[in-house]
Amino acid sequence: MSPTTRQIVLACGSLAFNLGVIAQATWPRVYVGNIVARAAVKASLDRAIQRLRNPDCSRALLALRGSGGESLGVTLAQRAPSWADYLQGVYFSEGTTGSPCQRRSVLAFTAVNSRVVFICSDAFLSLRRRSIWHAEAVIIHEILHTLGLPDRNDDQDITEQVLQACHR
Repeated sequence: MSPTTRQIVLACGSLAFNLGVIAQATWPRVYVGNIVARAAVKASLDRAIQRLRNPDCSRALLALRGSGGESLGVTLAQRAPSWADYLQGVYFSEGTTGSPCQRRSVLAFTAVNSRVVFICSDAFLSLRRRSIWHAEAVIIHEILHTLGLPDRNDDQDITEQVLQACHR
């Protein structure tokens, strides 16, 4: 291999490694085993943040009330200065056998006020292939639960609120 070719190969390898490190650092708390699902969750988080930066979307969601009656806006302000900063402290983990993921209709789940969101990889990937925006809305839905939004009788209502408030 000539010195020029070697330099090009090394430069490309270094660039690819650095891009991988940057992507890994963006969402360091995504622990989903399936590499395709992990990439889908990270991409959905990137786009969810973009949507949450929209003032109309953010305002509508932050006005929702947590289980203690406080607005989610108050809770977010107590926990972090922004959506992006808050999400850096939320863990996204693989849903396991014996979990709600065994029901095909469950895409992700968390407990109210928990900092861990469980992703049902197969169902989440299936939805994302059909609708990227709906997958983002599911991520936002779960984020709202981590801020204290209680479950409703029909969780679809929360996702629908997200879809309506954060459309483009």
